[in-house]
Amino acid sequence: MSGLDGADYLFFGRVAGENLGNPAQNLKTRDELLTALHESYAYGVKVWGDLTEAKALEMVEGRGGQKVQRWSAVLLAIQDNMNHYGNLVVYLRLNGVVPPRSARQ
Repeated sequence: MSGLDGADYLFFGRVAGENLGNPAQNLKTRDELLTALHESYAYGVKVWGDLTEAKALEMVEGRGGQKVQRWSAVLLAIQDNMNHYGNLVVYLRLNGVVPPRSARQ
């Protein structure tokens, strides 16, 4: 998942002007990984919540050193998470499981 590969910290770190690396890279147990995943999402929520319109429009260094508006990293985080979700849906369906979001209620 995105939070466990450090992508949430990378994308939202760009928005916040921080470089936290990947705090989850050496975790082993399920509980450690779930805690790290929740923490990565909480970090994104905090950064996004603190983003003002003026700060969102500031130019920062993006991928490959190009200059982009600060908010563009938020879009990359959303895109990355949706990509992972899509992969999980395909995996579940290939294994005969209907994902809860698409199951009839």
